[in-house]
Amino acid sequence: MTRFKFQFETEETILPKINHSFTDFKSTLTKENLVAFSTIGVKAVILKRQKPAMELVDELIFLLHTAAEIEHSLMVQYLYSVFSLPTTSPHSEWRNEIMTIAREEMGHLMAVQNILIAVGGALNFEREDYPYNDIYPFHFRLEPFSISALAKYVLAEMPAPDQIPAGLGFNLETVKQDAKVEAPDESIQRVGALFNLLTDLASQLKTENIFAHSENRQADPEVWTGGGIHQLIMSKVTQLNGQNGLIDLIKAIGLQGEGSEESPENDPSHFLRFFRLYQAAKNYAAQNGEASLARSVPVNPTVSNADSPSYLENNDAYKWGVIFNHRYRWLLLNIHHHLLAAPGSRERTQLSRWAFADMRFLSTISALLTDLPQHSSPQTDALGRLKVAAAPFELPYSLNLPANASELWNYHKRFAAHSTEQLNSTNLNTPFITELKTNNQTRLTFINLINP
Repeated sequence: MTRFKFQFETEETILPKINHSFTDFKSTLTKENLVAFSTIGVKAVILKRQKPAMELVDELIFLLHTAAEIEHSLMVQYLYSVFSLPTTSPHSEWRNEIMTIAREEMGHLMAVQNILIAVGGALNFEREDYPYNDIYPFHFRLEPFSISALAKYVLAEMPAPDQIPAGLGFNLETVKQDAKVEAPDESIQRVGALFNLLTDLASQLKTENIFAHSENRQADPEVWTGGGIHQLIMSKVTQLNGQNGLIDLIKAIGLQGEGSEESPENDPSHFLRFFRLYQAAKNYAAQNGEASLARSVPVNPTVSNADSPSYLENNDAYKWGVIFNHRYRWLLLNIHHHLLAAPGSRERTQLSRWAFADMRFLSTISALLTDLPQHSSPQTDALGRLKVAAAPFELPYSLNLPANASELWNYHKRFAAHSTEQLNSTNLNTPFITELKTNNQTRLTFINLINP
């Protein structure tokens, strides 16, 4: 959770009609280099360093934490879009495309953790918090697949406008209008700009700023590609590749998002893939109507605020929403704990297996939720669609972990016991419920062996 609040300062003479992604950050960049950090908007902004000034590595870690929060937020919002889509064609193809992008965002999140380990920073699996940080591309919002949502994602993932292929058919003003970026004080920040800035900071590091042998504690790409994350931009920062390896990894993350140096048909970027989806969705909606795009899932569904119009009121939907949130928290615990566990240990291996199991469980629960009505008495939306439930993705009060290894394993014990209580509350006896309970017990058996 980023606690710094940035303030914008405008300078119309440098970059008219361009808005920077970051503020309060002193930069030695030239006017030409500043273009690489700009994004959509109506004002130019000079970056100023936070006062009091931060030490170089501390600055880098702060922005890496912000990058981790952005990657986590985008991954979840993209997944929610996937879960809102029907499984029929062409929606199934759209689902597959966005799911691939979400998996790659997971790879980005893990790559950022590797960089943090390499420079001695604390791991960070948080998401957007308040007050809202202007570095984030836009406010976190779980919403169904739609033209406006896709337009937002296009703008967030886009490269600098002058690097977009001329023959692509991209019209910035039209996309901004569809994304509902219309008021003078509104903008969507380019994610790639953050990675350009991180590259600049990383180039100023010294050899002693990168911890030797930290690669043993970093996430292993071989492990995570085995979980279905195929086009993974993820590697280790090692003693051999050092600063160059760190810089290459940061650049690769940014490049997969905005693709400013790519051939459009060769390994397309997130920007290009989202733009194609945006075009396809507009054409489909023009022929079949807006209601044909996605299910009517709530915006920012919740099981914790009964007064919200997005509350999962239906009893079964509420229970599965609670189960989903707990499993989501457990997934984040497993990934975090995996990176803290001793390299090469059976504990580290087991934690990654649990993480992949939880990803699969969450996908199944999401499908169960969208088959249930949101309300106790079924309701329809303005387009005549049944309002259905969806995965809440609500974070707990904290993702901080205990410092003591034994207490950390006790966390898992409590999670397993609470999960079984939640499953028993459903009063269901389905194969999936049985699988979840069995998985909980298997984890408890393993934990009791290593932490009696």
